[in-house]
Amino acid sequence: MRHRLLTAVRAAALALVSAVTPAAATPSAFAAGASTLVSVAEPDLVERIVHRRGFYAVGGIYYYNGYRGFVVARPGYRYHNGYWFPSAAFAAGVAAGRALTPPLPAAHIRWCYAHYRSYRAYDNSYQPHDGPRQPCWSPYS
Repeated sequence: MRHRLLTAVRAAALALVSAVTPAAATPSAFAAGASTLVSVAEPDLVERIVHRRGFYAVGGIYYYNGYRGFVVARPGYRYHNGYWFPSAAFAAGVAAGRALTPPLPAAHIRWCYAHYRSYRAYDNSYQPHDGPRQPCWSPYS
């Protein structure tokens, strides 16, 4: 929205200046019909996004280092400030977060294989009919 307003203001200013400038002030190259490439300096259109660190809330949902927190405990999650966050929220990387998760019980893996044809034990997920892969939650987890 900000960029559209800025573009509209620039267009209005250019139209005003070109209406006021006399024809004699134009360069002779344009009068002769020569084609010229004019480069216009534009500001950087990339908006910088600052990632939040630490504990914060957005719209009633709590986050820690960019990871969503939950009120109910989940396997592999850690408790912090009244909410459960994935281990990756506290680790330096994804590999460290996976190393902290305990191994799943064999009964949990059997249950997930019995309920989901697309279940993968190495990442404890299955592919639903629509949407991305989901974690498998069993009575044994």
